[in-house]
Amino acid sequence: IARARDEIGRLSAKQLNRLECAGNRHQITHMQVEHPVTECVTGVDLVEGQLRVAAGEALPAEPARSGHAIEVRINAEDPADRFRPCPGRVARVTWPRGDGIRVDTHVSDGDRIPPNYDNLVAKLIVHGKDRPAALARLRDALAATKIEGIVTNLPLHRWLVDTTEVGSGKIDTGTLEALLAGGTPWPS
Repeated sequence: IARARDEIGRLSAKQLNRLECAGNRHQITHMQVEHPVTECVTGVDLVEGQLRVAAGEALPAEPARSGHAIEVRINAEDPADRFRPCPGRVARVTWPRGDGIRVDTHVSDGDRIPPNYDNLVAKLIVHGKDRPAALARLRDALAATKIEGIVTNLPLHRWLVDTTEVGSGKIDTGTLEALLAGGTPWPS
């Protein structure tokens, strides 16, 4: 990262990717979509920090970490039908509120989820003193989330939060496929 900083002349709280095409190198920097998890456990607003560094301020010291955070992506898709996108109009939505709950969304009553773009409805982020506390908060937040008018992956998240694999944290990119090998184990 230090070499990249020297090459492109800046360093901030962004992920750095390098694209090499036909002998030309391009530096691409962007904020990870999961950055709210880092913000929850550090108490640092990474977007604000990024803007401060871009304005010439010094990169702050390494922040202390506290607790455990989990993020789920609520999408307009049907996990029972191979995650088929389900665009449409959101008739009514209720987002959870409370300590340790963050909802990043653009969706409110009457909004449309279009068929030709990302089907993300919201990112739900929870924070607790440890993993069990964060999972309990996630369970409550998912139960309080109501989205009417479109099909979403909320039933999947509500089921996953109680699986042994998610509870233990022993998950990887193949876990979901393995868990769903026998079909969808949650009610529609």
